[in-house]
Amino acid sequence: MASRLRHSTEPSLHAAMVGLVASKARHRHHMQQGNVDPPVGQSVGFERTILDGLCSYGITCRAVLESYCDFDPARIASHAAGFSAPVYPSDTIVIDLWRDGGVVSFEASVPERNKTVTKNGKSVLRR
Repeated sequence: MASRLRHSTEPSLHAAMVGLVASKARHRHHMQQGNVDPPVGQSVGFERTILDGLCSYGITCRAVLESYCDFDPARIASHAAGFSAPVYPSDTIVIDLWRDGGVVSFEASVPERNKTVTKNGKSVLRR
């Protein structure tokens, strides 16, 4: 899985990291049973194993850190997002970012499935 950052007026960036994140989280038991056990996931309506929501959330936070904070986490005062669809370990996540002063808004999608997976994302930056 890969993620790609897309700014409203800047070119896309991408980094292959999500498959590794999913693998590490699975080995450290950070995922709920439905995230790693396909029959359990299917019993609650997912078609297959999903990426843990915390991983998706972290990927959006990393996009803000990379794009607007020079990887300095102290520059983020708050980070919030709403999940709108599952992410599967083989998906490519595209993150659209818009900055208005000290606020970065974002949305994440999976173009292969034409799904928005994170909506109403907002990071408040410190100066």
